[in-house]
Amino acid sequence: MIQEGMDPDSYVFGQCADALTGVHGRAKVYMGLGIDAPRVREDQAKCTPDIAYRSVMATYRAGGHGVVLSPNYASMHLTNLDGVAQALTELGLK
Repeated sequence: MIQEGMDPDSYVFGQCADALTGVHGRAKVYMGLGIDAPRVREDQAKCTPDIAYRSVMATYRAGGHGVVLSPNYASMHLTNLDGVAQALTELGLK
């Protein structure tokens, strides 16, 4: 799992769906997406444009209200943000 990372289509979707269930419509849910979060191991999975894209799409497919990109813009690779932009464009949000 360290080398592969977690699948956004199941992990992000599931976390968002669970959060929405937990708030019972009393709060909006914005998923925090770790774009280029610091890695503690050399063999740890790296963020890609596809992972960023699929994470955004999974959030909205689950019913989320938006995304928060973290941990820090200065550490993000613009190519990975292209995945976010593509998803937001397809969703009509950009």
